[in-house]
Amino acid sequence: MSRVVLPRIKLFQRVSLVAGVVASTSSHMRVKKGPTIEELRQQALERAKECMHKESGIIFGKIKRLACLVANMRRETDIDAEFVRLEIKKLTKRAIEEIYARENELLEQVDHLVEEANATLDGQYNQLSSLRNQFYTKEKTCNDRLEREIDHEETGTPAPLIAYQESVQQALNYLKTNEASYKRRWVGFRTANEPNFKNTVKVLGFVGISDPRALRPWRTIGREGDGLAQFKGPVGIDVDKCSGDIVISDFDNHRIQVLDKNEQFKGVFGSKGSDSSGMKGPNDVKCDNEGRYVVADTF
Repeated sequence: MSRVVLPRIKLFQRVSLVAGVVASTSSHMRVKKGPTIEELRQQALERAKECMHKESGIIFGKIKRLACLVANMRRETDIDAEFVRLEIKKLTKRAIEEIYARENELLEQVDHLVEEANATLDGQYNQLSSLRNQFYTKEKTCNDRLEREIDHEETGTPAPLIAYQESVQQALNYLKTNEASYKRRWVGFRTANEPNFKNTVKVLGFVGISDPRALRPWRTIGREGDGLAQFKGPVGIDVDKCSGDIVISDFDNHRIQVLDKNEQFKGVFGSKGSDSSGMKGPNDVKCDNEGRYVVADTF
């Protein structure tokens, strides 16, 4: 019995071993198969998202830099407008001062002319008063002589009356000769006609906005790049009044570059980062009166 069963058991074991090897080989072959369609789709999706994020970073960085540039231009426009307002007020104040000075000059001329005219009129009035007093006296003298000397039998013109008549005739001749000087003299003021006056006020100045695209640059500094004295998006500039250095905020390079007064590279500070010395798109820089730099950085 045992002789018949044992060979069969060994055969079964060999068959099981072969089946196990085949199953193991098949399983190993399945592991080495290529990625599935879903895996390929996922990989393509990840690559597309990575490319999209990269492109988005570029466009968002550009938008951020231009937004900072626009904000700076808005602030500088307000500064320019305030400066223009002060200049207009200063010019208007000077014009008003000149007008007041001219007003005082004209008023002084009026006072001088009135003084001269009044002096002339006062002299004429005094002359007439003196002449009137003289004739009062002559008339009284003539009347007294007539009462003493005239005789009712005298038929001719009395001598006192003849003398008085001669005096009257002399006075009339004098008044007739000088009558033209007794005419009124007008004190007047002649103004420039109104249109000319308006034009004079208009030429005080003009206000306008200039387009920098229509202007030719007087001088250019540096070129595009990330090396020394190279820039990517320079959006802020100022001059150190103490040393004459030119300080420029290099937005996309996340740094501040310093050029000397001869426009030669002098130094740089700052780098991309979020620590105390790091920068992330500095959009403006200013210099105070003590040679210190004030940087407006973004977050």
